[in-house]
Amino acid sequence: MNQLEPDAVLPALRSELRLMPGIREVNGLKTWLIFDPVRHQYYQIDNKTRLILSYWSRSKPGEIADRLMAHDVTLEDIESLVRFLWLNSLTISPPAGDNSFFSNHNENKKKHWSFRILHGYLFFILPLFRPRTFLKKTEPLTRIFFTRLWICTIVIIAIAGLYLVSRQWDLFVHTFMHFFTLQGLLYYAIALVFVKVAHESGHAYAATRYGCRVKSIGMAFIVMFPVLYTDTSDSWKLTSKKQRLIIGAAGVAVELSLAAIATLIWVFAADGPLRSAAFFIATTSWILSIFINMNPLMRFDAYYFVSDAIGIQNLQSRCFALGRWRLREILFGLKEPFPEAMPKKYINGLCLFSWATWIYRFFLFLGIAVLVHQLFFRPFGTILAVIEILFFIGLPIMNEIKQWYERRWMIVTKPNSWITLTAVCCLILAFFFPWQSNIRMPAVLDTAEKLDLYAPVHAKIQNILVSQGDEVAENQILMQLESDELTNQSLLAKREIDLRQALLNRIAADDIDLEQRTVLQSELKSFQEELTGLETQINLLTVKAPFAGTIGDLSSNMHVDRWIGKDMLLLTVNSQQGAKVRGFVDRSNLARLKQGSDAVFIPDMPEMKKVSGIVKAIDSANVEHLNVNALASHYGGPIAVGVTEDSLQPFKAWYHVNIDTTDASLKHISQQSRGIILAKGSPESIAVRLWRRIFHVLLREIFI
Repeated sequence: MNQLEPDAVLPALRSELRLMPGIREVNGLKTWLIFDPVRHQYYQIDNKTRLILSYWSRSKPGEIADRLMAHDVTLEDIESLVRFLWLNSLTISPPAGDNSFFSNHNENKKKHWSFRILHGYLFFILPLFRPRTFLKKTEPLTRIFFTRLWICTIVIIAIAGLYLVSRQWDLFVHTFMHFFTLQGLLYYAIALVFVKVAHESGHAYAATRYGCRVKSIGMAFIVMFPVLYTDTSDSWKLTSKKQRLIIGAAGVAVELSLAAIATLIWVFAADGPLRSAAFFIATTSWILSIFINMNPLMRFDAYYFVSDAIGIQNLQSRCFALGRWRLREILFGLKEPFPEAMPKKYINGLCLFSWATWIYRFFLFLGIAVLVHQLFFRPFGTILAVIEILFFIGLPIMNEIKQWYERRWMIVTKPNSWITLTAVCCLILAFFFPWQSNIRMPAVLDTAEKLDLYAPVHAKIQNILVSQGDEVAENQILMQLESDELTNQSLLAKREIDLRQALLNRIAADDIDLEQRTVLQSELKSFQEELTGLETQINLLTVKAPFAGTIGDLSSNMHVDRWIGKDMLLLTVNSQQGAKVRGFVDRSNLARLKQGSDAVFIPDMPEMKKVSGIVKAIDSANVEHLNVNALASHYGGPIAVGVTEDSLQPFKAWYHVNIDTTDASLKHISQQSRGIILAKGSPESIAVRLWRRIFHVLLREIFI
């Protein structure tokens, strides 16, 4: 459109449009709504725009500007309004009879087929049905849920249910983990559908209660993930903040009500289908309400609730504008005016809200991209993940950089810009300069030799002669056990031996007696062998040190008269010949690590001191089975592993590293300690490391 002339003919507005009062904004200004009944859409305008529209049909632009000079109305304001009305098809015809404008505008709105496919993958909606008639007929049945009595009842039920569950918390959590199976996930999916249908019904009935039209209920697909939605856009016409807040909070209120009731049912119900169903509904409702719907950083219920509560419509776009403005002021000090008039007490909070949203969504979209990459077959999953990152993360960043470029001549004249440029140069230098030389490796400090001593049989502790950390000599008695079963079996074997020996002494020398002698001698030998075995086991009940060393892993639960099971760990004897440090280096750092490099072991326990040494050996092949349980993720360690029947298998390649240390103070170490190794390696920049990881991923995804 060309620049608007003062005597130009303004385009006629469509006759069916309606002007309605809106809510009062946070800045105290009154707003108005243009309602388009054909498309059932609302457009919020300020009071200045309403004044311009009041003279629209009987004046020309220049006359309107003159009449409203006291309200700071200019030709530019009128021109902006004309463009807004055009682009939203709110006029009958463009000015000067240029009817080709609408056809050209519609052609411009048609997107390339590739962009339509891309947008369809990222987001599209599928209306399922129009519930207006059904809602109006059934709305009277739901009025009880909007009363104070119902709210108080739900609060009491929730408090009672949560308190009683806290008394059975271990059982509740165990039940939650028990249902992490394929069948359990199916039940959770069914519960999720039920809870979400109830959630959307809450919004729909609340909107219907206050006279709003619910256009449709359907499915929205965000990166191919289905989400139920209810179109309550008609609530824009409500001027009561309370009513709008109730509509926005109705879905979460329904979920929390279901969660409260289901939790209480789970407490009192017997094991069976009812208790399982209550558990699924309770956990699904609590999780959805707390972690998704009550998160204002995403455009779900909490976002719209906050928007209505503080009186700022289109909260996200307006916060983002403020956030971008504040960011430019910090980086460049442009001294640009505020994007819009806003009370100063809200500006800092809204800027922080916008920045928090950017950070949250950055990691959220990265996580979704990783999920898409894993769910779809290669390389299609990789392509979709890259598209999502470019659209949701890359595109907003590029748009902001474009704004900086347009202001480049203003930016270079500001002192803040040179400070920012210096900081950016330092970051770039740190990114590309090979300053990182330390290699970080998960590791354990252990004795050079140790032996775990186990109970040979089911027995009772008779005496404990050592304590944790005691020095012991070779063959020193450490613990004495007793077993009534072995003692009784030994006495019985001795009696059988005495009996057989007495019978042999009485046998005569005839043929029959000689045959009986052979049988008795065989039985005597069998009982003697049994007695020898029993005496060997009884001797093992006296636990001795296999070599000189120190006592480790002696639990405080070990005490006299305690019964212990067979193969139960009693204690550990650690050699006094020093300690060893074992670590694991991943493939990305393997080439940088060399034998003879300086290394330091830093234990996790702060009371232990650091241990210095050198890299003694590096395995040439990666470990297939992790033999250090303390480092496995299954036992709280940093190395991610998969657990099989008899081994721990790392998910990525790790190479075993031995560190040689001659620290004399490690002579008396009594237990294994987990920590990290910091070893000197070849210097490498962050850029090189990042590129190598990207290259490995692309190589794996494309060629493997």
